[in-house]
Amino acid sequence: MIRLEEKHSQPIITSPQISQRKDLSVGGNYYFSLIFDGGKLKICFPICTASILHCFVISGIFSETEGIEPGWISNHHFSNGIEIVIPPDRPGLFISRKGRFEVTSSDSTIFWPISHAVRSMRSPWSSNPVYFSEVSGKLPAIAFSEVDDGTIITVGDTPDRAILSGISLRRIGMVTLRSEADNFLLKFDSLHGNSRLISNAMLSIFLSNSRCIDAQENCIMASKSPYYYVSAGYWARDFIFWVLPVIERFDEDRARELIDDLLKKYWRNRGIHALYLDGRILYDGFELDQLAYHFLLLAHAIKYGVLSDSRAASLSKELLADLSHFKNDKFNLYSTVLNSSDDPVEYPYVTYNNVALWYSMRYLAGYLKGAISERLIDLAEYIRRDIMINMIKEGQFVYSTDLAGKYNFYDDPTGSILLFPYFGFSESHDPVFRKTANWIMSEKNPYYIQGRYGGLGNMHVDHPWLHHHYSMILSSLSDARILESLPMDHGLACETIDENDGGCLTGIHFPGSSGMYVQASLKAKT
Repeated sequence: MIRLEEKHSQPIITSPQISQRKDLSVGGNYYFSLIFDGGKLKICFPICTASILHCFVISGIFSETEGIEPGWISNHHFSNGIEIVIPPDRPGLFISRKGRFEVTSSDSTIFWPISHAVRSMRSPWSSNPVYFSEVSGKLPAIAFSEVDDGTIITVGDTPDRAILSGISLRRIGMVTLRSEADNFLLKFDSLHGNSRLISNAMLSIFLSNSRCIDAQENCIMASKSPYYYVSAGYWARDFIFWVLPVIERFDEDRARELIDDLLKKYWRNRGIHALYLDGRILYDGFELDQLAYHFLLLAHAIKYGVLSDSRAASLSKELLADLSHFKNDKFNLYSTVLNSSDDPVEYPYVTYNNVALWYSMRYLAGYLKGAISERLIDLAEYIRRDIMINMIKEGQFVYSTDLAGKYNFYDDPTGSILLFPYFGFSESHDPVFRKTANWIMSEKNPYYIQGRYGGLGNMHVDHPWLHHHYSMILSSLSDARILESLPMDHGLACETIDENDGGCLTGIHFPGSSGMYVQASLKAKT
């Protein structure tokens, strides 16, 4: 196989590593994630005022020969005689084990983990010690409270909060906590017990965002699991386009909250590569598709009553003002610095990005009225006209161009030309689209990876991306049964897979992939 560095000389911005872990059990709720790794349990939650994901590792719950089977842990889970109860909106969980639990390590991460010392203290309110670390002036903590048939584990931004949350959950009682977990699972009844769909829906819903234990607000993140390689950063693309529709389908109230947070916390730095959990710029660089998806966000905000039509119209004008800085002098086409995989582009005018902009403008126009709606429709049609004039060469769509005679053929599965039929930009039988699709999936394309589980790779990772299959299914170009046949990570979606065995290679515990897995699967069933 041609290796990455031989095919592209520009630096990769956020380069993933091959994951060696495919045997983990993962779960969580709106406060934390939990990961069983052999005989140990890792619990992670964001400290939002510090923009980090903090994790504690607990030993003493299982022996090395015990544990939970790999895959997703549901809110009310039974495995090997062990009951786990994870209420969806509480800062704690129950596990039907008692013993001398001990916190053995602590670390925090944005992209790379930093270890912290673990300290403990005793309180007259608990027979068990509470463990904590000092991180960025905060004291994230974890506490244990025994009940009749097991232990309640709670987290807090201080040792006091962790202990008091345990007392509160004991008072609420296990009958109520079990009921809360069971009632949340009823939201997925429409999936008719399809464990893969339910698991990926829950992963995308719970690991993509969090209630902040240290502030009365929410944050949105790439993943609440530290095993995803850029966990504690925010990407607009991942959440607005890949995850939000799944949250809307299964938990409208939570979606409404998060849409409001997107507009308050993350709107200011829209279109920027990556943001901290608090909305500050983490990694600069303009990405046109990420800005474009904010038109979709405004439509979601109108739909769920977060914004009035007039306020959405005002914010859409802000987006149009942003776009004016990237418009070509001659054509209604817009440039970008980075592509949909956050990598530098060869030429600044990327066809997919401009089609995504066309689609997003038209989508929002359907929710608005009057002059602003007409303006968006007209501008979208100008964009379409100039795409068709300038971004077709040799009978197929180019990936990018300088609009002065230079262009390249390429495709990126995270922002793929193969989505054009789904967007309504091209018919699947259109000759230009067919020629483009045939080239993308041919040996002429050095990034199309052959194999039993082959698919489109990119300059970011030269192995098949699951997003390639999502694009094919959403555009009705292939059958969703391919997803059901993929081993992945015990049924959980990831970023890329091995072309020979179908197992996950990079990006495990990735809500953006799980969200698109669900969207593609449900689209295929309609």
